Amino acid sequence: MVGVCSDITERKQAEAERKAVEEERARLLVREQAVRAEIERASRLKDRLKADGATRDIPIIILTARKEPGGAQRAVQAGCAAYLTKPCRPAELVAVIRKVLSEQQSV
Repeated sequence: MVGVCSDITERKQAEAERKAVEEERARLLVREQAVRAEIERASRLKDRLKADGATRDIPIIILTARKEPGGAQRAVQAGCAAYLTKPCRPAELVAVIRKVLSEQQSV
């Protein structure tokens, strides 16, 4: 199960992520991001996931329309598994998801 959480208000975003993780048992979260502050939000999400033994290993992939210098590096430093910019071919997204899940299983 992959949870896809689009860029919406932070409160709704947190609720969508909680539902994906707790109710739908997502194994990976893809966050569609639109602004720079979203990396910080992803970092806070990663901190919340790490606090719970059942969710600490769920990886986060950021998908953004903004190609910012250093964005990928900041995302990885925030604990995200991958950072993709739009336009992104569906095959590329699927390949990244498979790679992240494969790496997760090998740990």
